[in-house]
Amino acid sequence: YQRRVRGAVQQNDAQTMYLKMAQLYNRADRPDDAHRLLLTASKKFSQSLVVWDALGRHELQQADVEGFRKALQRAMAALPKRDELTVVSKYAQLEFALGSVERGRTLFEGIVANHPKRVDQWNVYADMEVKHGDAASARRIYERLASLHLSSKKMRAALKRWLRVEQQHGSADDAERVRERA
Repeated sequence: YQRRVRGAVQQNDAQTMYLKMAQLYNRADRPDDAHRLLLTASKKFSQSLVVWDALGRHELQQADVEGFRKALQRAMAALPKRDELTVVSKYAQLEFALGSVERGRTLFEGIVANHPKRVDQWNVYADMEVKHGDAASARRIYERLASLHLSSKKMRAALKRWLRVEQQHGSADDAERVRERA
């Protein structure tokens, strides 16, 4: 095991090899070896969002909620401040996709509370709700977003996105309400 990893890392890009080897171990139903590799990669490449994403994904696939939370805390401590929002958003998306939708909502609520003018994060949050079949929650998210005082450019983009969601998942009355609001 270790000899193969060391040989692969010496011959190729180390970060890529750690991630690929972890994928191979997961496919071979050896999650402990994959976990060990990802932990090593997170120590060696602590500034890499890709490594932290892979570790978080692995923890959720193994249903290790506590390990997932620890990975998020370690990622936030290791990464520069400018990447904090990105990693929390990514982990919230992972929670929606692989873990608990409720925990994903909690993470996104923290993001939109701390960064209310980041329309992109509001949109990701609403998109995740729609993807999981909860158009009513997405509607409430867009209503909260529309109540904020944003620039006309940001508001126009948010309302366009909201209208598209209502046209695809809502009724004609809902779409008309969004048009009136615009």
